[in-house]
Amino acid sequence: MELSGDGPGFVDRLRAWWEGEDQDPVWQNGQPVEVFTPKNRPPEMSENDEAARAAGYLPMPAPEFPSVADLDDRWPEWRLDMAERLWGDGFLTPGGLSYALDFVKAMTPASEKSFLDLGAGIGGAVRGINKEFGVWMTGMEPSEALAEIGKETSIKQGLGRRAPVSWYDPDRIKLEARKFNAVYAFETFYKFADKGAVFDACHLTLRHGGHLMFTDFVLAHPGDPGETVRKWMSADRVVNPLWTAKQVHAALAERDFDVRVAEDMTDQYRSMVLAGWLRLLETLTPGKVERSFAMNMIRECEYWLTRVSALDSGALRVYRYHAMKPSAEVM
Repeated sequence: MELSGDGPGFVDRLRAWWEGEDQDPVWQNGQPVEVFTPKNRPPEMSENDEAARAAGYLPMPAPEFPSVADLDDRWPEWRLDMAERLWGDGFLTPGGLSYALDFVKAMTPASEKSFLDLGAGIGGAVRGINKEFGVWMTGMEPSEALAEIGKETSIKQGLGRRAPVSWYDPDRIKLEARKFNAVYAFETFYKFADKGAVFDACHLTLRHGGHLMFTDFVLAHPGDPGETVRKWMSADRVVNPLWTAKQVHAALAERDFDVRVAEDMTDQYRSMVLAGWLRLLETLTPGKVERSFAMNMIRECEYWLTRVSALDSGALRVYRYHAMKPSAEVM
């Protein structure tokens, strides 16, 4: 199943599934699987069977599928639920817990160390890393609503001290000097107006020899990225200029970071997105999905389609950076 902007892709299959249109066979374990849709109901169900209607088997008027532009709130309750179904409990970005744990291994996590997450979301990574490695975690999140959820969840899990989550304003970021052994973030900085100020704060708060690791969306080249990327920026509410991969590298170097890794991980990111959607579909029974859930699923898929299409255009990339603060001040 393609997640692509070209041809009959993932969203088209979802729409066809809901509307009962003929599709290519669905295969599982090398065998074709019968798929019931709202129009392809078992013959024993009558037109007046309310239970069948509630289950979604009876034909319904073709819905007007909501567009990404209809999202009037960045994280309404249904979207939080959809994100956790896609990426795992406590996660709002692709990869989930296993990816986060592998990601931080390069920063040598240990129980005597302190790590800072600057895009903590609702705290899945900070709690998972603490449980796995014993690291003293601090999560900070630029969305007040998400930070509050993360804070409450950590407290409920008994991790209010070892994996707290709090809100911060990226335009007025202030971090304590030489407090952390490592700072990291997943696809967070690209939205900030003053990315340089955030890098300054990271350098200040890192101890000598500390790590800064993050993934982020960057432009492949300076200039107009094209309509496909602009469409994604509108859907993702990106109002500040995106930097190129070289701009990010230069900004880190200017702040005396030793940039060890600056790699294009777009293919890996795209694979993680597709894996999340396939896992979600495996949990659903065709023909037995509530209409509201199906509509929200299509809406969320439309959003991810704009992002993947932007990546497929080649103008938008996902980069991973690993930089280090020098072990001692240069005299």
